[in-house]
Order: sequence, then structure tokens, then C-alpha cells
Amino acid sequence: MMRVNHLSTTCVAERSGTFFERKISGLLVAAVIATSFFGFTGKARALDMDPQIEERVKQATVLVFMAISRQEKGDTPLGSGSGFFLNSTGLFMTNNHVIDPTHMKSEAEKQQFHYSQGKLTFSIVVNSGTEEEKSYEAKMVYQIEAADQALLQAYDEDGEKLESPHYLRLLPENRLHERLRVFAMGFPGGDRQRTQKDKHPEVTITKGAVISDGLPHTPGGRIRMIYTDVNVRPGNSGGPSVDVDGFLVGTNTLMTKPDFRDAGAGANYAALVPARLTAQMVRNAFILDKFPDGSDVTPFMSVLTDDKGLVNIPEYERHDERIILYYEDGDRVHGNTTTDTITWNCALGEIEIPIDKIAYVISNDEGSHLFIEGGNRIGSDELDSSFNFVPVGGEESELAFDEVKTIAFRKSKDIQPLEGEVVVLDSDLTYLQLKDVKGTVSFEGKQSKELKLTDIVRIENNEFDEQVLVMKNGERLTGEFGDETFEAVIASTGTPIEFSLAEVRKAVIERLWFNTNEPDGLKLEGIFANASESVRDLVTQLSEKGEAKEVAKTTEEWIEDKKAFRSRADKQQDQIRLLNGVANLRAGEYGKADRMFSKAKRSDTENIQVYAEACADLLKRHEGTEYKYDGKPLSDKATFVAAGRAMARETIRDTRIRLNDSRSLAYENPGDYYNVMNDARKLVPPLKVAAVFLGEVAEDEMIRAWRQAVKASREEIRRINRERQEMQGDNNGGRGGRGSRGGRRGGGMAQRELQKLADQEEKVFDKMVEYLITLRDYGFRIEDPDIQARRERLADRRRFESDD
Repeated sequence: MMRVNHLSTTCVAERSGTFFERKISGLLVAAVIATSFFGFTGKARALDMDPQIEERVKQATVLVFMAISRQEKGDTPLGSGSGFFLNSTGLFMTNNHVIDPTHMKSEAEKQQFHYSQGKLTFSIVVNSGTEEEKSYEAKMVYQIEAADQALLQAYDEDGEKLESPHYLRLLPENRLHERLRVFAMGFPGGDRQRTQKDKHPEVTITKGAVISDGLPHTPGGRIRMIYTDVNVRPGNSGGPSVDVDGFLVGTNTLMTKPDFRDAGAGANYAALVPARLTAQMVRNAFILDKFPDGSDVTPFMSVLTDDKGLVNIPEYERHDERIILYYEDGDRVHGNTTTDTITWNCALGEIEIPIDKIAYVISNDEGSHLFIEGGNRIGSDELDSSFNFVPVGGEESELAFDEVKTIAFRKSKDIQPLEGEVVVLDSDLTYLQLKDVKGTVSFEGKQSKELKLTDIVRIENNEFDEQVLVMKNGERLTGEFGDETFEAVIASTGTPIEFSLAEVRKAVIERLWFNTNEPDGLKLEGIFANASESVRDLVTQLSEKGEAKEVAKTTEEWIEDKKAFRSRADKQQDQIRLLNGVANLRAGEYGKADRMFSKAKRSDTENIQVYAEACADLLKRHEGTEYKYDGKPLSDKATFVAAGRAMARETIRDTRIRLNDSRSLAYENPGDYYNVMNDARKLVPPLKVAAVFLGEVAEDEMIRAWRQAVKASREEIRRINRERQEMQGDNNGGRGGRGSRGGRRGGGMAQRELQKLADQEEKVFDKMVEYLITLRDYGFRIEDPDIQARRERLADRRRFESDD
């Protein structure tokens, strides 16, 4: 069982509500949110952050304060925590439990607190502990309890959005891996650690890494939480953990000991809210119009790119047929252009981009940023580009990009899905998804070399302003690139470009493989992320090259060598069995596949067990059709996924009917409670299978089933309490007279009945806590009623009409 501690902010609210509400609230606070503040300690790693990146991340980290504002008494401090900026106009993130003393408490306690205590106020300290230290007021923008996250906006002395040039970018989830080095930023010990009377504490950096098995996935493919190998202490809650390049890995939140970890002496572990949830939180805030007008949106283009690759900022809507100019004073001008392409001067050189592939050009104090469909961006701090603009009813003229705050171009008609191999070039000013990269460039250092783009993992810059390359083979080269250029195609738009690396000083380069014929939920790559290198090579051979027979043969040879196979860990054996089953399925050997799935279903690893269950169920479903769906064999990956989605949709339909029926129950007898609990027990296994094919759509239904069980438990406890009160009233009112001897006998019976009710209540309560812990162990998630309603309407329109 997970071991947790709760070290929350001091709260002056008095506890209220029924015994049940107080008891369950305490359990939730202790078992669900775990700690409020903590810090990391750990062994230094060989690879540390560049001093410039470290300083930038420290300046992006803030000390957060919460207080109660009373008109008669002024502000009463409640506690402090950490936070971090997300853009250049003062938007920052922290944990919800840092700024909300009623986090995860019952509704009765929330109402009592706000009624008795009054209004909460927030403030932050920037550059804490330094000569540049300053405090600013902040206001709530958006908070979600289930994700334990809160977005707030800081304001300067004039009431304007605070300028925050140093902020964190979000780490793409594909860069997460076990043993990833993390650097936790924040304030261990909170404000109590201040060393000078007039200054707050400085930002502390402590190091750790993502542990083995520290990236558990749900069947829907979502990372539950990120576990790190750190010792914890009060102070860092709400602060960022970043990678070596300063990207946000996750928000420091829980002190926890995962179930799969041995409780060694002094060993502690910490869980992070994944950066992916922060991205989803930001997206929701945009959709629900929570952001202050004029917020810097340039860091959020990937968040604001839909699943079709179309970029759209709610504040700066795009038109199907016209260009819209958005000026600083709020004016808008509609029009069009006669310019076909523009030349964009940037660190990559002069890039030619067709106008009809551009989504936005946004200018601010940091320069101008060109956003291309698919979430691509190219920044420039010295822009002199322009285009011809024809306003509606006006005359054509030349317009410089930096004359307008935001230019929203026409919505593109042709956006290509990411498929196959894509090379990502990611730096502070550039994010490009490239295909068909060609050419080599010279790199002059102690040794001259000709390099391909994919030979390089990272570009850094040393104190002598030289470029330092971290190579794919681990080698580090110091020198300068030559003037040669690479040729490539922007993946989402098909736009050919040429670019140079001569002026690039910070960048990450990675190869990604996109496959549109994969389930929406758990993918093979996720299941085998922590497998041995030889197994991962086979997964690549199967997924990217389609060599199913070869992979089946190799894994069969491993399994047949019984002595060597049994010497492997249980999880490794299960991985090989599952891989063999998938390979045989894709080779059309359905009998062999089914036998191997039957063995893999017994795995103790949930992802392996559920994926094997999904494959086995699908084979059984189509056994009478010669393993075909829509006239095509299940060995075809696209057909397999389509058949799986059809099966999953049926499961969701049945689930929604049963959950809807449960909502009308009055809970006037134990039967209602037991019916709901039986539903929850029966519905969850097929929903986990459905989540393999439909992702979070199916997981949402599973979470609703669990929550329905919690609600039923609450109602049953209330029903038992009512029955107890009625019994006690009858017993007290029936005493005295001729039946004193019988009364004693009756009193004994009443006591036994009361004890029986107490035992029933304890069992129901234990079952409710079991479901609450299940919800907790499923990790953080975004649950907003407005967003959920929109998603359900969209899912009903899309998913239940066709496979696509």
C-alpha cells in the first residue's frame, strides 16, 4: 500500500459536518492529496543543467502565499508553497492544495470555511532571496481539484499583467523515459527558511530521476503520475521539476511510496502531476474563456492545435476566407492578400513559407513569432518581413508583420496528419516537425565531421560562445557548424524548406514515429517502454517495419528455451508472451496468438494483462467470421483497430445505460446500494478493455462507475444512520410498565440490532474507501463539468456513427 504523509498549509477553519463527513474528509486529505510541501535530495548526476538554463528556471520559479482577507483585521496568512510562470505575462501554476485550504474536503466543510473565514487572497514573491526580490498580488484564473492544479494571474503595482520574461515550456510526453534526470525547484521549508529578516528564502534546486516503472500508464494510454526517486520534506509543493533543458516534466505534488517499491530504510519517493495535465488545464482555460485578455499565448501553440492539426486561439479567431488583423488597442481589420509566400529571417536562416500554410504571426516584446499549421513555430527577434494586404473595401498596401499585434490567417484547407518518421527540431525560438530530411553539414572542431541532422541529440552553447553537440552515440563535440543547409519538408503542411544550424545555440533534436493505425488508448510502445533493448528492437521491427513473422519466430525461440526463459523476471516473460501473441496475430496465426494471449492475461502487470485481454476478446468475438471484420482479416492492423473500436463502443453504450439507470435510485433499501456496487464490479473489466481501443473516452465511463460506487456508499451510510436513529427512538419511547423483564430482553435485541447496523456501516465505509483509493491510484486527471459535457456531445456525434 502506498505510504503518504500530509503536511498541508496551516488552516484556521474549524471542522464541521457529520462524523462521516469529518472522517472521510480526513482520509481523503491524508490518502489522496498526500503532502502539501516537499523538496528533493538526491545524488548528483553526471549531466547538469547549463548555468544559463538554471538561472532562467530559477527566475521562473516563485514563492506563493495564501491568506484570508478580513476587512477588520487585515490579511491572515494561511500558508505558502511554490509555483512557476507559464508565459511572459504573469500566468503561473501551483498545486490546488497550496492555495485552497478546503482542497479535497467535503462540501459541508467547504461551505462552512468560506462562510466563517471569508475571502482568500494570493500573492507571489519573484526572485526570492535576491537583491531583485519583489512581491506581487495574484488572482485565481482556473482550478481543478482532481488534478490538484491551479492557474493564477500575477499583477504589477499598476494593476497590469505582470511581465515575466522567464517561464517554463512543457516537456512533450514522448520525451519522458525512465531514469530521466529531474531538477526540482522550490522552497523546502517554506518561508520559515528565510535567512535574512527582510528577505525570503532563495530557490533551492535538488536532483533526482524518474524511477524504474515510474511512468505507469492507464489502459487508455494516459500516464497516471510520474514517480521520482527523491527524499521529501516540506516546502516544494506546487513547484516545477524540469529536465536538463529546463522543460517542465511535472509539478511537485505527492510524497508517496509506490506499491511496487520496497520500503527500504529512509527511502522516499515523490509523484509529479505530469506536464501533459498542465497542458490540458491550459487548453480548458482557453476553451472556457478563463484567460485575461491580452495574455501571451506564444508558449501554448501545441496546446491550441486540434487533433486535425489546425491552430486556433479563441481570443484571436481565424476566418475561413479572410485574414484578420488584431491591433493593440482592440481594433480589428478584415481583408486578404495578394502575396503567395513570405521570407522569414530567423536563427535557421531565411525560410520561405507559403501564406496559405501560416496560422498566425504574433508580435510582442520578445520579437515576432510565425506559427505554421500543425503547431510548428519559428521565432525572430529582428523581423523585417512584410506582405501585401487588401482590407475589405480598401486599397492594397504593404504591411510589416511587426506593425500588428496579431495576424490571424485564413484557415488552411489541407493539413496532413503526422505519419511515419518525423524529426523534431525544438529550441527556444523554433519548433518544427520535419519529414524527408536530406543533406549533411560540416562541423569544425578538434576534428572536422560531416553530420546528418539525426546524428545529433542536443545543441548547447558554452561560455566561449561555441556550439556543443551531444551526439546520438553519447559523444560530445565542440566547435561550429559550417554554412551548409539541410533540406526537409514541414510534416503537417508539405512545405519544402532549407535551413542552417550555424546560428542555433540551444536545441533538442529527436526522431518520432507516428502511426495512424494504432488504438486511441494504450499502444505497444507504451507497454514495452521499460522492456530490455532486445525486446524494444523487436517492437520497432514489428510496428515500423511490419516484420510480424520474423518477430514471432524470434520470440518463440526465446520461449522454447525454457531454462533461459524462466531465468527472466516475471514481467519480462509476460512482455515476451504478449509480443509473440501480437506478432502471430499480425501474421494471421490466430490460434497461436490466442494461446499466447491466454497466458499473458494472467500477468500481474495491468497494462500487459489488459492489452492481452483486449486482443483475446476481439479474437473470440470474430472466431465465427474466420477472424474478419468488414470483410477484411484482423491481421491487418487498421482492421484490427476498427474492429476493436466497434466492440468498445458497444461496451460504452451498455455502460451508459446502466449508469443512467442508477442515477434515479432513491437508496431507500440496501438493494439499491448492492445493485450499484455489482454494476461497478462488473462494468470495470470490459471498460478497461474498451479503453485500449478508445482511450480516455472509455476511461471516463470507468471513473463514473467508480464515483457512482462512492455515491452509493455515502447514501447507504446515510440510510443506515436513519435506521439507527429510528431504532434508538423506538427503544427509548417503549420502556417502563409491566414489561420491564421483557423490556430488558427487548433492549438486548435492540443493542444487537444496533451493533449489526454499526457493522454494516463499517463494511460500507471500508468499501467506499477502497474505491476512493482506486480513484487516487488512477492518478491525477482533469475533470471539469463544462468540458466533460462538450466532450460527451462530440463523442456522441463522432464515435457512434462510424469507425472513423
